[in-house]
Amino acid sequence: DEYFEMNKATVKYKQIIFIDDDVLTNVLNKKIVQAFMPELPVAVYIDIDDALNEIRMQTDLKQSLIFLDINFPGRGGWDFLDEYAQFSNASNVIVLSSSIDNRDREKARSYKAVIDYITKPLSFDFIKTFFEEFNTNQQDKP
Repeated sequence: DEYFEMNKATVKYKQIIFIDDDVLTNVLNKKIVQAFMPELPVAVYIDIDDALNEIRMQTDLKQSLIFLDINFPGRGGWDFLDEYAQFSNASNVIVLSSSIDNRDREKARSYKAVIDYITKPLSFDFIKTFFEEFNTNQQDKP
């Protein structure tokens, strides 16, 4: 939607991170990204705390694009975003959820790092369009 469009920052992504407790969804999402951008490393986490611990150690996090599910058993995506907001090197996050509740979309808007909210499943067309627009914006910069 327009809110997320206005807040997209153009960054040269060097890695994609998926955080989702559904293993099959992660496998499919990784294949979609690698089909379009095979050279781009893809990391997958099925646990919020594992993701936070690993991401906290990264030095070039600004160059990562995170796809985050919000519904987990126990600590979930909102918990991740609450802690992630404290990172000084926080990167862009796209919420990728099965939730179609507008309250979730509104809540996602309250996090500075969130640049988009899309509903599952992730599609090849979304990845293709996102990175084509991203690459066009990169080329337009002086």
